[in-house]
Amino acid sequence: MSQNTRDKRNARKKKGKKSKGSNWQDEDDDLLEEIVDSIDRNGSPSKSKYRTLAKELAAVLLPAISEVITDTIQKNSASKEDLEKCKVTTRLNRYDNDRLEQYTRRENVRIFNMPVDEHTQLMDAVVELLNDMASVDEEDEYRFSEKDIEVCHRVGKPPTKGHADLRPIIVRFESRKSVGKVYKYKKNLKDLAKYNPQDKKDKKVFIAEDLTQLRVRLRDYVKELDGVTKVYTRDGNIHCTKKEGQNEKHYIITNPDDLFALGIEPDFSALKLDSYQ
Repeated sequence: MSQNTRDKRNARKKKGKKSKGSNWQDEDDDLLEEIVDSIDRNGSPSKSKYRTLAKELAAVLLPAISEVITDTIQKNSASKEDLEKCKVTTRLNRYDNDRLEQYTRRENVRIFNMPVDEHTQLMDAVVELLNDMASVDEEDEYRFSEKDIEVCHRVGKPPTKGHADLRPIIVRFESRKSVGKVYKYKKNLKDLAKYNPQDKKDKKVFIAEDLTQLRVRLRDYVKELDGVTKVYTRDGNIHCTKKEGQNEKHYIITNPDDLFALGIEPDFSALKLDSYQ
């Protein structure tokens, strides 16, 4: 051992310097100093010496790194309870965002299974459909026009060539009043032969609310629940009836957590909410 190394060791012993929570710091410091002195005396070490030095350095550094990492993880790791609280908060925020998104769709309706002749403008076909529904009520002279509609367009992937375009049509109205008229007259669709094809291969035209993806999945999920009947939507909310004993009780569902009121634990995987589970 060089005189410089001995002097440094003696100086540490006099000061009583030790690393907190460690019983190997002094010995490892000595080993590192010896390795440095060896390099100073012998110049650049050979490959075999490099391997030896690497092993000696690893023996010194790895325990220290492991201790630091373990201590950091223990200090910064959240408890299971904290993680559960975080998931619940995130899920509730997801529901709030969905509620706001649904509110922005209050002037929208969707029309399903409606083919349009290639020579007819989509707007004209939609207005014609709405007025056909309204005309069934002979005492009501209300009629729709393009002024009632802000925009209308199909959504989804276009069909392949040669197939009828039956993608859903989103219609956004200028006011809630016009939307209310649509819901008033839509029951008349079943009386209009042109929108109710006789061929069972062709689907009937129908009108529904423009629901968010979460609410569509939630509505379809509720329809499959045992003991739940009369599932429908109103103002973006899912309404249903559940038989309880000899009676039936009405429920309004706005998010998956409302299913707990029905005595049902929601399947978040089926609702594609695994990350919030």
